[in-house]
Amino acid sequence: MKCRRCPAEARSNRTLCASCAQRSTEHNRVWSKANAERVRVRRNEYNKEQRKTNTERIREKDRIREQKTQRSAKRRVQKPDYSHECHIRRLLHVSQEEAQRLIVLSRSGSCEACGDSYTRSRLGYGKFGLHIDHNHKTGAFRGFLCSRCNQALGLLLDDPRRIQSLLDYLDVRR
Repeated sequence: MKCRRCPAEARSNRTLCASCAQRSTEHNRVWSKANAERVRVRRNEYNKEQRKTNTERIREKDRIREQKTQRSAKRRVQKPDYSHECHIRRLLHVSQEEAQRLIVLSRSGSCEACGDSYTRSRLGYGKFGLHIDHNHKTGAFRGFLCSRCNQALGLLLDDPRRIQSLLDYLDVRR
């Protein structure tokens, strides 16, 4: 399919080629900024019209949203660790039982790097106790870290040379 604005070939389901589409997008962005008030008024008029013509659909969406909110609140009461468990299962690709075991361990142990123990009552250092450290390339579980050690490791990009350089720096400057 040919582009509407130039002789170039457009993608199969598009009416503009990539370069014309990019120019058009940039033009629209600049125009919208220059005519912000006009855009706001048009958008408000459009939204009013949509609300008039689609009241039933909007009510249905609101009802569904409210049901989801109620289900989420009920789940938080029944299973307070549900979102944490789901996060661990996605992160480490483990079963539900293994995720629950890791949650229990993360709340009962101490940091494997510095030795400090952080309980659930100490919310300033991670709402869920110790952080579950993992290899970002392989996804493999490495251990439990307190918030400070976890952040330090992340800021040092999990790079042993960088960590050793920082240790050497501290030894020399003491």
